[in-house]
Amino acid sequence: MANGIILDKEMSNQSFEVNEIVNMFLEELSSFVKQYDFLGSVRYEEYREFNHIEHDYFIQNINNMSPLELVPTIKAIEEHMKEFSKSKGILRFYLKAFILFE
Repeated sequence: MANGIILDKEMSNQSFEVNEIVNMFLEELSSFVKQYDFLGSVRYEEYREFNHIEHDYFIQNINNMSPLELVPTIKAIEEHMKEFSKSKGILRFYLKAFILFE
């Protein structure tokens, strides 16, 4: 996991280690997608390149729905995760994380 702290000072008085944020985001995303019977589990992968770290969350598309069919679901997930991130003071992390379907 990455070292360091991410804090959106205007949103929260808490600070979290990056691995705490990664896990908090993964738990919330996994919990939220359970309401969709056509989505499966969520997995996390971290990619490092030079001084850049990419945080990718992959959601299983178990019915192989087309991207067009997924648009309303994608919007709902993004809206929920954005609000969750704002409430936890980790909006900066959300804005840099990728939520992908496989």
